[in-house]
Amino acid sequence: MLFIEDHNLARPEFLELLNSLISSGEIPGLYSMDEVEHAFANPEEVRREYYGKTMYEIFCARVKMNLRVVLSMNPTKENFTSNCAANPALFAKCTVIWNE
Repeated sequence: MLFIEDHNLARPEFLELLNSLISSGEIPGLYSMDEVEHAFANPEEVRREYYGKTMYEIFCARVKMNLRVVLSMNPTKENFTSNCAANPALFAKCTVIWNE
């Protein structure tokens, strides 16, 4: 599980990267193809399980399936509404719990 509080998002780009991670299972450019190839203990078995997909697609699918993100945001902050509107994966793929 990845727990992030809004004060950890020092720059707006961090929230965009988090949105990408939640929606697609990847952060573009984070890993090279060689790193992904070596991420699996038994790549041939994984290839048989996900027949027709590249190792990178398999890696992203597994990240998307297994990653749990908890994002704690303060709704009273001035940029809260714009951050939510600009990052739809936060609501499409997450359970939102409102506390006031």
